[in-house]
Amino acid sequence: MTLIIAAVGKDSIWLCADRRISCNRRAVSDSAMKVMTLESQGDNAILGYCGLGMTQKGTEPSVWMSNALRGRNEPIEQLFGRLAKAVEAQIPRHLKGLPKNNPAQHVILMPAFVNDEPRLYVVDLFRAARAKGFQCNFRRFVTGKSRNQLPPRISVAGSGAVQLSRHRDWARHLLNMIKAHENQRISSSLVAQEFAKVNQTVSQRITDNSVGPRCVVSWTYRKNGKFGGGGGLECYEGLEKENNCGGMPTIANGMDVQGIIRGLMPFMNDMMNAFSSGRPVPELDRDKINERLSREPHLPDEFLR
Repeated sequence: MTLIIAAVGKDSIWLCADRRISCNRRAVSDSAMKVMTLESQGDNAILGYCGLGMTQKGTEPSVWMSNALRGRNEPIEQLFGRLAKAVEAQIPRHLKGLPKNNPAQHVILMPAFVNDEPRLYVVDLFRAARAKGFQCNFRRFVTGKSRNQLPPRISVAGSGAVQLSRHRDWARHLLNMIKAHENQRISSSLVAQEFAKVNQTVSQRITDNSVGPRCVVSWTYRKNGKFGGGGGLECYEGLEKENNCGGMPTIANGMDVQGIIRGLMPFMNDMMNAFSSGRPVPELDRDKINERLSREPHLPDEFLR
C-alpha cells in the first residue's frame, strides 16, 4: 500500500505521502504522486490516498480524482461526496484485478479548511466482510472529546501506519514543530523535513517493501490566519530535498490548474528559448493561447481507465 500522514494545526493543514507503488512485495515505481489539492468557493483541502496505486493502464488515482472534480465549482463538502460516489463506482473493479495478497482497500485522507475551520474527512472503500462486493464510507473525523467537533490532529493510513502505531513520540514531536511554525519560530521546510524523516524511518523498518524512501509533503494555510492563505509543496528522497517534484494535480474553483499549465507551456518555452539565446522575446498571442487552452478537457470525467 503506502504511508499517508495527515496533520491538522490551527492555521495550517499538512499531508505527507510516500511515492512508491508496489505489488507482491516488489517496488514498481518510486515516482507516484498520491496527493492532489482542491480549492472551491473559498475552502481548501489536500487529498492523499493509499490502496490502488495505479491501474493496469497506468492511470494514477490522483490524476483520476482531478479529472472527476474538474469543472465542478461547488461547496467542497459536496465535492467530497461526489468523489466518494465515484470511488465506490470506479475503484472496486481495479482492486479486483490485484493479486489476492494485496489488500482490497482504498482510503483517501482529506485535511481541509471549511468555513475557515480546520477539519479532517475520509473516504474509505473496503471489501465487505459479510456481503459480496465493496462498501464505501464518507465521513468527517472528530475527536469526540469536545462539543466543538475538533478534528484529530494526526491521522495515518496505509501499510506503514502499523509501524507508526507502535510509537507515538513522532506524532508529538511533529505537532510541536507545526505549532512552532505557526508561531513563526521555524520555517515550513523544517516541518516538511520532519515529515520526510518519519517517512524514511518507516521505509527502513517495513518488511514488505510497500513504503519507499521518496515522499511528497504538501501544506495549506488558513486564509484568515497568520499566513493569509497560500501553502507549499516539497519532495524528498530520504532527507534530501528534491529540486523538481513533477506536477501535482490541482483543481481551483473547477479549473484544472495542471491543464492550464500544459496549455501555456509551449508559449512559455518559446519565450524562455528566445531570452536565453538573445533573440527578441515574442509577445504572447492571446488568440493562440485561448485556442490551445480550449483543447484541454474542462468537463468532469469520472471514468477510471
